[in-house]
Amino acid sequence: MTIVLLALGILCGLACVVLATAASDHRFGVVAMSVCFVVTALWIGQRPPDPAWAGLLVVAMAALGLARPRQRTLLAAGAGVFAALWASFLHEQGAPLIVSWSIAAALLGIAVVASRRPDFAGHSIREEALLLICCFGLLVALAPELVAGWHSATTLNAASVQSRAIEGWVLLVGAASIVAGSLSALARER
Repeated sequence: MTIVLLALGILCGLACVVLATAASDHRFGVVAMSVCFVVTALWIGQRPPDPAWAGLLVVAMAALGLARPRQRTLLAAGAGVFAALWASFLHEQGAPLIVSWSIAAALLGIAVVASRRPDFAGHSIREEALLLICCFGLLVALAPELVAGWHSATTLNAASVQSRAIEGWVLLVGAASIVAGSLSALARER
């Protein structure tokens, strides 16, 4: 499993929790979440999705949650979809299928129950969590192309440029930055 797929698995787990806590305050949302969880789990099967499309779907759902927070049913449906995707990643890493589905369903249930408590997470924390998964989703969506470009660049550079050690001025600038930051922190502390 590549680092991009692992990042997508983490993103799906985070997205299902964030979207479930942002959208599960009415019964129709919980029903939509459950239906989407089951349908996606049966549709996706045991293969992980394409990271670019799944990352863009997370970005779209998080942006919808930020722009239109009243669309709770769509956010709840997204939580069900991402929980099922997360279950497929758990199964891909070696968990039995029934165990991975049970863990994902339990996570959704815990998020729903916890979000109904008024002291669980305020509105601003939920917005920050949506913004966080939006940024992380964008990074995961771009990651396959970035990795492919990086591999192309290293392949092209390996043939034309000899590898060289880190130059001394890079180490000197780095050490000076660390020392200056430490002295600044000590001066502010006093």
